[in-house]
Amino acid sequence: MIYFNKEDLVLGHSVRKLVEWASKFDNRFEGLKNKISILDSYYIPTRYPNGLPEGIPAEIFNREAAEGAYKLVETTVQIIIDYLNF
Repeated sequence: MIYFNKEDLVLGHSVRKLVEWASKFDNRFEGLKNKISILDSYYIPTRYPNGLPEGIPAEIFNREAAEGAYKLVETTVQIIIDYLNF
């Protein structure tokens, strides 16, 4: 969506920052900024066994966390689809 709006270079891994950027093009992202920031906390710990101070990702990130993350992503993707009129 950001590239669609003629931005030349989109860098970064922060979902919150990308949603902030996207909110410049569609204000529906404004309401997601605070909610979606939880996804940034999943970036390292869910991918690397030593990404947590103690334990392993499977002990911390459970089905409930996954379902919550999925709902946030689903909402975000739907906004993008609506914006692009697919």
